[in-house]
Amino acid sequence: RDNRSAWEPYRPTWFAAPPGSKFIYLADGYGSNLIHVYTITGQYTGQSYGGPEMFSTCHAINYDPRFGQLVVSDRENHRHQYFTFDP
Repeated sequence: RDNRSAWEPYRPTWFAAPPGSKFIYLADGYGSNLIHVYTITGQYTGQSYGGPEMFSTCHAINYDPRFGQLVVSDRENHRHQYFTFDP
């Protein structure tokens, strides 16, 4: 029996490490559909964004230097979503 909460990281698919940021953003696309935030030293900050009401398989995340934002590939919704972030 699996006792993991639906809000815990499950199967991460990609991460983003924006230049100069103190944080790494991890896409949990095959689990909770959340973007989890870690410090650059690997500590979980307790912050997560998204969830099944916002994403349906947030498969990838990256930094887009054209806009200075994070872009999330929301695969099953067939779209990209842009977000500001804490540097």
